[in-house]
Amino acid sequence: MNNQSTQNLHHANESLNHLEIREQRLLLESRPTHLWLAVSGKCNLSCAHCLGIPGRGSTRTRDLVDLDWKVFEYLEKELFPYR
Repeated sequence: MNNQSTQNLHHANESLNHLEIREQRLLLESRPTHLWLAVSGKCNLSCAHCLGIPGRGSTRTRDLVDLDWKVFEYLEKELFPYR
């Protein structure tokens, strides 16, 4: 997909998103306009504010796995052209 096509998709999606928000639609046709990915849940720190440490209000463990590459490829195909 060339840069102009990507820009057109991005602009059309952003415009649709703003319209849906103004109209307070419950179901959106637009794609997400922002995406944050945690490519790994692994961490060797023990931050006082982190809920990811067992015993601090979360059942998550520090033995989380990395994001599967197939998931990333799916997200890239489905969402990145719109961003």
